[in-house]
Amino acid sequence: MHFFLMTVAAAAIAAAPDRSVTGTWSLETEVMGYTGSAVCALMQEGNTVTGTCTSEGINRPVTGETAGGKFTFQHASEYEGQVLTIVYSGTLDSDTVLAGSMTVRPFEVSGAFKATKQQQAQSLTGRWLIHLNIIGRQGDQDCTFTQKDKELTGTCKSYDAGGDIEGTVDGNKVKWLLKRDTGSTGNLNFSGTTSADGTIKGTVDVPAYNVNGEFTAIRAPAGQPPLS
Repeated sequence: MHFFLMTVAAAAIAAAPDRSVTGTWSLETEVMGYTGSAVCALMQEGNTVTGTCTSEGINRPVTGETAGGKFTFQHASEYEGQVLTIVYSGTLDSDTVLAGSMTVRPFEVSGAFKATKQQQAQSLTGRWLIHLNIIGRQGDQDCTFTQKDKELTGTCKSYDAGGDIEGTVDGNKVKWLLKRDTGSTGNLNFSGTTSADGTIKGTVDVPAYNVNGEFTAIRAPAGQPPLS
């Protein structure tokens, strides 16, 4: 029986995933009733952790390490002229959440933190089919987007007109202006949010007529014929 239990334990250890702190994390902290927040971009190479934590517009270099399924990292801070070191420690038991204790040195006061991993937004580059509903009138567009960093460009076609687009992407938020070939009175402003299911949903405005509506965009299925 002892040999069997040792075998099971060894198999469980071998099957355990190698988790990493690499990624961008949204931190929420609490120390002695005071709450705070930060965004930490961490990089793990082997057992070494580096990166930066940003709070109140200040970037602070991070150093740390992982060992035996646990992590610790720290960065400098300051309070009323006093130099501080903030130390975070916890267990690597999730791919998307870091949680544990934090210590403020040299005061040696302790608190807790929880960090949620930010999901990397997928590039919007590609072909999209957009369905619009503006004050009850339905319409469809066939668009090709190109995303470079936060810049969005491309072209759109509908049954009666087409045009160029220019816009921006910020996380899961996306905005673009469609400059229609028919002139500025046909221009459309889109503002939407990318969803986990891969769609973009939001509002569309027609500034020339002061009307607005809603739209849903999906990636064009392979082999989908273009609008004509």
